[in-house]
Amino acid sequence: MDSVYLSKKILVYIPTYNCSKVIFDLLDDISQNIWDSCDILLVDNASPDGTGKLVADRVSQTQSYNGLKIIRTENNVGYAGSQKLAYRIATQYPSIENVVMLHGDGQYPPELLPSLLDKVGNGYGIVYGYRDKKLFKQEETPLITFICIKGLSILESLVTGYPRKEWHSGLVMYSREFLENVNFDAVTDTYHIDGHLQYASGYLGYKVKAVPIWKRYNNFEQFG
Repeated sequence: MDSVYLSKKILVYIPTYNCSKVIFDLLDDISQNIWDSCDILLVDNASPDGTGKLVADRVSQTQSYNGLKIIRTENNVGYAGSQKLAYRIATQYPSIENVVMLHGDGQYPPELLPSLLDKVGNGYGIVYGYRDKKLFKQEETPLITFICIKGLSILESLVTGYPRKEWHSGLVMYSREFLENVNFDAVTDTYHIDGHLQYASGYLGYKVKAVPIWKRYNNFEQFG
């Protein structure tokens, strides 16, 4: 596995798996301000399509994406394993105060990152995005899927006692303090890790903030 060095206050973590068709569009969509102010870490989860190698080759050959850090795992550690790896790495660096997860499949537009970063310093353990079709006409989640997500979020909020507008968002920011207090050995290794971390924030008593976002579905395939 590759090693990295991180030095900035904000880490943008991009989990990828077979994202070669969209990853360059995603990286190109990240604003220069984000590149300048944040460390950006791409974790390629042993993609059969060589996502990580393609990005590394582009960086070395063209000097594109200045400062991009890349980790390629030797084996498929899963979506949850990728997150645990990134968060454990992040907490090793004293400079990092917040970690933002941005899925590598391109479904969450990088232009939404400032809506999370605007909340830095307000004492939130988690800031997460929730889909809002009323506010964003460009929200592309199919209606049936959208209704199911909202219904499940209401149910999960009732069962856990922790109200959340969306329990499984892939656009989310965690504070360093929150991550340091999570026992990742006890966190699920399944695709439901996002919801489990939401539950942990409630259990540990951290403030949580939801911000409205939109998600792209047309011509995009969810990684996993």
